[in-house]
Amino acid sequence: MLKTGGSVKIKRILVYGPMGSGKSSVIKFFKEWGAFTVDCDHITHQILEHDPEVTLILTEYFGSSILEKGKISRKKLAALAFLSKKNLLALEELLHPKILHEIKRLYDREKNLEAKAFVVEASTYPKALGGWGEFFSTKILVTANQDVRLKRAKDKGYTEEDFLMRTEHQPSMDVLKAHADIILENNDSINQLKQQFLNKVTT
Repeated sequence: MLKTGGSVKIKRILVYGPMGSGKSSVIKFFKEWGAFTVDCDHITHQILEHDPEVTLILTEYFGSSILEKGKISRKKLAALAFLSKKNLLALEELLHPKILHEIKRLYDREKNLEAKAFVVEASTYPKALGGWGEFFSTKILVTANQDVRLKRAKDKGYTEEDFLMRTEHQPSMDVLKAHADIILENNDSINQLKQQFLNKVTT
């Protein structure tokens, strides 16, 4: 806990990493530990489902083929967004400010409560969040070898083509590591990952 001006403010932690690295497992550990957790994917889904401005802008940029029964199909949007770095950047520039606004709203609601930390799970890395990278007091990178991550993605129903398409435009591992305060290597068992979490994060 951090104390400022007589009030209690909980630590702000970002958990990030590439597809299949095991971020969700680390978030589960945080929940068990007593943290309040936020899933950026869930926020994104809500924005795509309920924000008419986003629907309009994305259909103007990507075309009406991304729509399904008048709503944005996340699968169709992803297929086009991950085709090029330009497309992905356009999507991120639209969504990130809205995602971060919601993160701020949730933090303002939770900051004086009894959670041990305010933890955000994101696939992106701190630099991509602009000035909000500085919002987090601790940045935790979860990583694993590519073959391990590919297997995990396949276990969740993704094809190898899906995996490669989604990871092609992600920053290199060196870049990801450069922004991390803590690195959790997740190439082995869930128990091994939890032990790292206990040793590096909660002590």
